[in-house]
Amino acid sequence: MKARWVSRLPTPELPIVAQATIAKWWPGNYYWVSTFEMDRASPLRKLTRSLTTGTYSDEPLPQEFVTQVFRCDRHGFVKSFDDPIHQKTYKDLEGAKLGHEETVRLVELGLIRELKWTRWVAPGGAGYGVVTLLGFAASLFVAGCAIYFVRPWWAALLAAIITWYAAQVIMPILWAIVRRVIEVREGIRW
Repeated sequence: MKARWVSRLPTPELPIVAQATIAKWWPGNYYWVSTFEMDRASPLRKLTRSLTTGTYSDEPLPQEFVTQVFRCDRHGFVKSFDDPIHQKTYKDLEGAKLGHEETVRLVELGLIRELKWTRWVAPGGAGYGVVTLLGFAASLFVAGCAIYFVRPWWAALLAAIITWYAAQVIMPILWAIVRRVIEVREGIRW
């Protein structure tokens, strides 16, 4: 579903490349998309890079741009920048601008969203939490029908367990098919 509205920051200056607040149709559901240039002379960034390369250099690091998506309020205020919903890096300014617009479009279409509420069900929140909840709802429905029509409690329990496992096997396959159709239709990669 498309977003209700998108508000873009009119004329950002470097290190900010672009920023946007996106309102979804569900009340209180807002996202902040920000693309900025990383500090090339930051000692902490140099130290972190030296851990991966094995050598420390006092020269400025190459240009790098980052796009991040966070939950925010309707004014664009983010409570915490600790855990972005989505993050992507770019090597040049033009790529960062195009990547920002692509990210805004994906959030607008609902293809990038926060899945933290499903993490108690599926570690990593890969979308299978919805599958688990749907499987649970289907198993309750089947158990209710079995109790109403068949009567023995063990038949209802058996029907619920079979439905639960069927949902766990079939729904991830359907989820993969839906993702592939969206990829082909929208021309994007997850």
